[in-house]
Amino acid sequence: MTEPEAHRDEPRTEESTARLSEDMAEITRHELLKIRDAIVEAVRGTGVTAALLAGAGFFGTLAVLTGTATALRAMETRMPPVRAAATLTGAYLGASAGLALLAVGRVRRTEYRSAAVTREIRRIMRASLREADR
Repeated sequence: MTEPEAHRDEPRTEESTARLSEDMAEITRHELLKIRDAIVEAVRGTGVTAALLAGAGFFGTLAVLTGTATALRAMETRMPPVRAAATLTGAYLGASAGLALLAVGRVRRTEYRSAAVTREIRRIMRASLREADR
């Protein structure tokens, strides 16, 4: 190739490189938006989980702080004091454990979603690297 022909090919190469860079930037933006949406969904689920845990804590606190004395007195008219206290404590702890189990289930689902998002990010990055190597 003569010198003038080589200079004529340079602008085409630069245009192709610029177009490839723009295409890669557009693909990256698109994939980042998809990832952001998945992360936002996971964070929303975490907020509900935190509320469930707060509810579990609230009901646990009820076992100590709320009308326990009044309820005990009412129950003691029908059963021995020790059994009345154990029954009331069991009811509060059961409510607290139920909410905690709901929260644990939500945490596990969020964990699975997070793992799926991580796999998707890795897949996208591998594909992007393969495209860049071409």
